[in-house]
Amino acid sequence: MKVLLINPWGIRNDQYYTSGFISSMNRLINLDYVSNYYYKGVNPNGKLFRIFFKNTENMSESVRRTILRGIEYIVAWNKIIKIINANEYDIIHIHWLLFYKADIVFLEKLRKIMGTKKIILTAHNVIPHINGERKIEILKKVYSYFDYILVHGEAIRDEFVEIFPEFRNKIKVQYHGVYLGQGTSIRLSIYNDKKSEIDRLRMKYNKIFIMYGYHYFNKGTDRLIRIWKENYLDKDALLLVVGKKDSVYLELEEIVQQIKSTDNIIYIQGYLEEDILNYYINISDCVIVPYRHASMSGVVFTAATFKKMVICTKAGAISEYIEDQKDGLVCGIENEELNMAIGKAMEMSNVEMKMMGENLFKNIYSKFSWQVISNNVVKNIYC
Repeated sequence: MKVLLINPWGIRNDQYYTSGFISSMNRLINLDYVSNYYYKGVNPNGKLFRIFFKNTENMSESVRRTILRGIEYIVAWNKIIKIINANEYDIIHIHWLLFYKADIVFLEKLRKIMGTKKIILTAHNVIPHINGERKIEILKKVYSYFDYILVHGEAIRDEFVEIFPEFRNKIKVQYHGVYLGQGTSIRLSIYNDKKSEIDRLRMKYNKIFIMYGYHYFNKGTDRLIRIWKENYLDKDALLLVVGKKDSVYLELEEIVQQIKSTDNIIYIQGYLEEDILNYYINISDCVIVPYRHASMSGVVFTAATFKKMVICTKAGAISEYIEDQKDGLVCGIENEELNMAIGKAMEMSNVEMKMMGENLFKNIYSKFSWQVISNNVVKNIYC
């Protein structure tokens, strides 16, 4: 069986997922991969085509970058059509579609080329996290071209069917696999620079909680900070909020201005290199995932890699990966439920928290191994 995997992203955190998927599929199929130009993960057993976003991937955000990125995307898809015409692929499997109006044009061409052969999409999100409701109509057209659409949990399948009931029979659950190749090390120079900070934080606070990633409204960062501000300013605990803020996330901007003088909340803004993020995760006791709405989150897999317990809401399929009371605390979506879960973690001993982190590592790496996932994909979806 010869398969072409297409992923215009596949770098940074998504690279860990992609590497896991490719490494497991290499055992079972003949795999070619069309990637982002800067992909550095596991190579396929077939050909690797570095096509997407050579010139714009590392540009600063701007209107010019958006325009040039769109042009690069169209050029890349034209190259992909030529690759497909020159090869006999049994299956085309796409991860991430980024410009839906352009995607429709190329999916139409792809459908004609492939005929009755399968075209599969992994829908990491049912609709985009930001302004997704505006994309529903165009996504109906996009999804119509696929034979199967893979999602990362039962809750996501239910959400998909609710929004797009006409595609009920196309939906298959393919769970998210463990992060492959994610480093946990910290460069010695960084550690030396930060050592005094580590000592100071650890001497001052008994527990350190962290939320990290790209922050926008559905992530719930603003409400986490408000909950902490209202209930935990007098606790022997620190809240670290790390990562880049979406430019239109005004609710977070407002609360950030209010916590600048707060002792036990630290907000470190901007994209952080892996070593720096590793440092902050490493010194923490618990990872908080306070999402209002989500499909799945790689944060759970990073937490497992670092053996950190998780507090998460029942957003999307995230709670399907956590065993409540064993490797983390699962709570409802509402603020009060999240507050109660944080309060419960506050009452736990550091030994109990560490044990939960160890359990998360064991459970994630046993239940969501790529070998199990790839066997299922090939047997029940590809064949």
